[in-house]
Amino acid sequence: MHPNIRKILKNTLPFFSLVFFIWLALNRTDGFKTNLITKFEKIDDTYKIDVDKNLLETKDILSQDFHYLTRGRECFIFESADKKYVLKFFDSSRYYTKYFFPKVALPKLLDNYRKKHYNRRSKKLAFNLSSSKLAFDNLKEDSALIYVNLNISKNFDDKIKVKNKYGKIFDLDLNNIFFILQKKCDIFYQVYEKTTDEKYKLYLIESFLEMAHNRTKKLIIDDDIGKKRRNWGLFNNKAVTIDIGRWYFDEKLQTLFGYKKEMIKATKILRKYLEDNEPEKISFLNQSLDNYFENFDSSAF
Repeated sequence: MHPNIRKILKNTLPFFSLVFFIWLALNRTDGFKTNLITKFEKIDDTYKIDVDKNLLETKDILSQDFHYLTRGRECFIFESADKKYVLKFFDSSRYYTKYFFPKVALPKLLDNYRKKHYNRRSKKLAFNLSSSKLAFDNLKEDSALIYVNLNISKNFDDKIKVKNKYGKIFDLDLNNIFFILQKKCDIFYQVYEKTTDEKYKLYLIESFLEMAHNRTKKLIIDDDIGKKRRNWGLFNNKAVTIDIGRWYFDEKLQTLFGYKKEMIKATKILRKYLEDNEPEKISFLNQSLDNYFENFDSSAF
């Protein structure tokens, strides 16, 4: 071996070995670490909810252990021991809201970047908290929600036990943790694809439209629809929204124009799926949407 190559390998091998072991550790845990869980530093009345709603049921559910299931775009998801519920903790690296080197004076260009980064991350966290509150206050059944913790509280006396991907147990105090507790659902499109019952498929399409209608008549826009098929589930044979992270209130949905626009957007992925796989059902989808539009009543909002 050439001496220069040997020297390069000698100097770089420790670095690449370190990178490999870091990658291996992250892969084993799916990136989950307890210090990445988003926690609250103060009470914010903006996100105040009726904490007594479902609290006893929530405590009972959380008395069992939860084990790591998977991770989403912004959260770590754990499944209950009885496999009936999922608990979502939010990845703070997505919302890191502390200034980089807060006591260090930076040149104006770098300081502006620091402020821009801080503001962007702060808004992202605020959006998720606001969206969770909207869902809990208005559409618990349509989002399979049991409970959301959006503030520092004293509601949970006992710590919860969670297991990571390879079985290590952590005891967590939920009182200052941003979490969502939902009923575990089947993935809507997986159920649709597996069934061979044509009448049931039409029912599922109708159920999906009813879910979108229920949200829209509450004047809530879902800014994440049309992006991922895993955002919707099926619980007790009813279509529900699993991912509630990008909801916001908009009075424009009181108008027929706004209502139609949101309903059409809400069915974008469904329409694309039917066009690609079952084009004969497009007419049923269109007729069902037309029925909603014809029965639109702004006074009902």
